[in-house]
Amino acid sequence: MGTELTTLRLSDERKQLLDEATEIVSDGPDDDPPRYEVIDAAHTCLSIIRRMWRWLEASWSQRQSSSSTPMRSRFTTELMRQ
Repeated sequence: MGTELTTLRLSDERKQLLDEATEIVSDGPDDDPPRYEVIDAAHTCLSIIRRMWRWLEASWSQRQSSSSTPMRSRFTTELMRQ
């Protein structure tokens, strides 16, 4: 069974984002990593950010529910201490 190559038609904005991601992933100015490596690295980064965001949301909601003082007054108190 053979494989069929697909050419992606990218908008200018997406092409620019892909170029920026390629710069981040590449080992230097002469390195031109394959597109699948750039997309895989971007996907991995987004997955990590997503997990961190979920953790922060859970921490924040747990903190809010365990607080006996409203968050605004706690924030003001913390600000006044500084």
